[in-house]
Amino acid sequence: MIFRNLLSYLLLISLSINSSNASKYLRSNTLLTCMENSEFSSTFFDVYYYPHNSTAVFTIDGSSAISGKIKAHFELIVYGLSVYQDSIDLCSLNYPTICPISSGHINLEGTYQIQSDLTNQIPSIAYTIPDLDAYVLIMVYSTDDDDNESPLACLKAEVSNGKTVQTRYAGWPIAVISGFGLVVSSFVTILGHSATASHIASNAASLFIYFQNLAIMAMMGVARVPPIAASWAQNYMWSLGIIKADFMQDIIYWYVQSTGGDVSDVLSNRDIISLSIQKLKHFVLNKRAITAAAPAADDYLTDSTLYYNDEYNLTSKTLVLRGIQRVAFLADIEISNVFMTGIIFFLFIGFLLIFLISIFRGICEILIKSGTIKNHRFAYFRSNWNLIIKGAIYRYFDITFSTIVLLCVWEFTQNNSSGCLAFAIIIFGVVMILMSYATIRIFFEGMKSINQYQNPAYLLFGNDKFYFKFGFLYAQYLARKYYWVVLNFFYLFIRSLLIAVLQTNGKVCACIIFAIEIIHTVVVIWFRPYMDKRTNIFNIFIAVVNLINSVFFLFYSNVFKQPPVVSSVAAVVYFVLNAIFALVLLIFTIVTCTIALLHKNPDVQYQQVKDDRAAFMTFENNVNQNKDLELSALGESAMQGQDHDAFFSNKENEKPKLSPYEIENTNSKSHLEPYNPDYSNDSMNTNNNSNNNKLNPFAANDDASVVSSTSYDRENPFSNNHRLRNQL
Repeated sequence: MIFRNLLSYLLLISLSINSSNASKYLRSNTLLTCMENSEFSSTFFDVYYYPHNSTAVFTIDGSSAISGKIKAHFELIVYGLSVYQDSIDLCSLNYPTICPISSGHINLEGTYQIQSDLTNQIPSIAYTIPDLDAYVLIMVYSTDDDDNESPLACLKAEVSNGKTVQTRYAGWPIAVISGFGLVVSSFVTILGHSATASHIASNAASLFIYFQNLAIMAMMGVARVPPIAASWAQNYMWSLGIIKADFMQDIIYWYVQSTGGDVSDVLSNRDIISLSIQKLKHFVLNKRAITAAAPAADDYLTDSTLYYNDEYNLTSKTLVLRGIQRVAFLADIEISNVFMTGIIFFLFIGFLLIFLISIFRGICEILIKSGTIKNHRFAYFRSNWNLIIKGAIYRYFDITFSTIVLLCVWEFTQNNSSGCLAFAIIIFGVVMILMSYATIRIFFEGMKSINQYQNPAYLLFGNDKFYFKFGFLYAQYLARKYYWVVLNFFYLFIRSLLIAVLQTNGKVCACIIFAIEIIHTVVVIWFRPYMDKRTNIFNIFIAVVNLINSVFFLFYSNVFKQPPVVSSVAAVVYFVLNAIFALVLLIFTIVTCTIALLHKNPDVQYQQVKDDRAAFMTFENNVNQNKDLELSALGESAMQGQDHDAFFSNKENEKPKLSPYEIENTNSKSHLEPYNPDYSNDSMNTNNNSNNNKLNPFAANDDASVVSSTSYDRENPFSNNHRLRNQL
């Protein structure tokens, strides 16, 4: 009966407070040994304390090699600080079963009443603060050891209160707003507002990738991720497709087994095994005590007789989950199902994207044929919808590239089954080939444009087919910084690759990721590659926050051997910083998307990009040209109405005037020709009668006469028509 009194009594003596609210409780479900050759170890440990009746309910299963009279020293450590400690002689409890104690197997279940004077040691905030970072450290000594120099056992129990920042009410609204930005950018593109679409798409993609960074960094296999940091990062796992759906988990479970794989059973056995999900600091000691001021230990556990990390072969030892394993457990997904979960959501969203674009085109055709909308509405989308679908696929690959690399490479190291491995090889190969092809095409297209036209924007933005297919990958950058596509591609690839393959080397991974982030941040600040000042500031702030997060994970990896309080404080700062920053970015996204939808011409909200892209964009100029033709026709009609002589003139000699809608633009890319103000090209001088009058597009082809600048009356423009007829 020793641990009925020792663990229950000493664990809750300093954590429990007097409360009348039955919903409040304190719980410890992980008991770890914290020294080598500890004479006590547990295979299962679960203790609840309810303050409304001062009762502890416990279930403990373990083994003890201790015999004789013993005493215990316990210490409460909260956020790395020792806030309470005391010692007790177990013989003073007057329990004959623990004084003296006998060695053997221990299996305890029951309740224990805690004295009220012991429950007032901790303030009431212990029951309400989310993701409480606290644990109780217990050292057991023989009563003959007066100096407490030879501990018999070291036990550590994590304490939580059930409150957490990991909630669907944070994760799903963030996901909806991020998707809203991407949808609005696509819709505004169809409407022809290219400047607005480029800015919203760039910001939405950067926001989405920032959320992916939070999720991916949390997958590093570092020594310790404090509870509040792990829980907050878990809110962004949707960006990697780590979303639990019960029916889908059953399908994956069947698929893995049917393709020759093994399925982990951690979740189904969570109530009968001892778990550590790396929310604790693990100590590997040589018969010495631990204090809150002691430096952190390494990020690996050397005592294989106490700990293991093979989730497929469950034993009586403590199962340690870190990195992707920890993320899967917190998401309530079996570890063997993580890869297929992410891949299925990736394929589903891709299929849904293509389906919705096709449906929208079909609806447009139906509305036009029924006369509900005019024929010119969405004309460019309807005539180039196949290019738009290809562009949407590349856009989707771009924002999910980190996810595919991480999950597929990790699956290469796991090999859950032959079916899963086949999925990983095919999807990884397809995405890598397509993204590499797009990146190389963009790079060489930019070089070609510079060599031929001394301007990279000429071909990158002037070729509408190329732009609609690959434009999302480079539209957010200045035309002269087109090469940034290659750098960004490499940055996303190498970071996901390292986190996937270095799951068991937390220190090395954290150091390399920090080096990558600091180089990326410095380069972004120095070169400022994005299209305008606003977009540069947006992405610079994201890069700086990512760099700060990488510093936090250096602390979590214990590379500095810092005291535990440093990591605990860093976790609180991590949560506050990223929560505020995410809120600001989401508000910014909502505001910009709302303006784009409500404003008649949202392009006026953005300054013109200083790379001449607007002058080369064919589809944009076609829209503007139709508007200019309408205004020209209106002005011509106004001048005709002011000329009374023209009304009574001989209409037999007057050439009929063409409506702007009757002018056929046979060469929609004529604006891509090198600028020649004199129109002195050889092809134009050989046959003047076969060319349209560029100065007056309303003139007939057989009247090629050009009004000289000296015969045009600028003071009285309404008399020019009469003078022109006299010349004819």
